[in-house]
Amino acid sequence: MVINVEAAPLNQDSAPQPVISRRAEILHALTNFIENAVGFARSRVLVRIGWSSSVIEVIIKDDGPGFDPSVQKNLGEPYVTTRRRGTEAMGAHHVNATGDTGLGLGVFIAKTLLERTGATVRFVNDMESGGAVVKILWQREMLAPEDKNPG
Repeated sequence: MVINVEAAPLNQDSAPQPVISRRAEILHALTNFIENAVGFARSRVLVRIGWSSSVIEVIIKDDGPGFDPSVQKNLGEPYVTTRRRGTEAMGAHHVNATGDTGLGLGVFIAKTLLERTGATVRFVNDMESGGAVVKILWQREMLAPEDKNPG
């Protein structure tokens, strides 16, 4: 498995690279989405971080089968999954490469945590090269570090 991480300004924007405070909810959510991408990928996962003077964007893309269209519009809600639970298929068409099962709660929790930080989260399929894409976008001021030394 190859995991590529890229970080660059969006659209040649000259804004400096953002500095944000370490936030457990963001780390948890990104870890969940990256682990899911690794689990469904055939051989590659891309994590792309971009920024401008107004936004910060994280894109997590795998080269797997993509999101099942029958559940894609409901992803991020509890109990929405394409994974198999035990021997019972819960609307599943495949099990990820590691054989994991799930109830969709990890995606629900990750999406909820990110939304509480001001992010918008979208789940799309890459129509050109295939694979699932998670797009996370914040207004830059939402992640500005808190002033540790007021006054």
